[in-house]
Amino acid sequence: MLGICHGLQGLTQALGGRVDPAAAGREYGRTEMQVLERDSLLDGVDDATVVWMSHGDHVA
Repeated sequence: MLGICHGLQGLTQALGGRVDPAAAGREYGRTEMQVLERDSLLDGVDDATVVWMSHGDHVA
């Protein structure tokens, strides 16, 4: 099972773990993701893709 971003946080809480505010503060905005290694998970994703990030919590 793979949890990314909010999915990871949801899985963590559902399985009894903790999600806490990150000490480093929050990040939000548009950024470019570079695919460095190809995998079937990324089928159909361009090597350079615009993504939106929203960071502020971490799995404890």
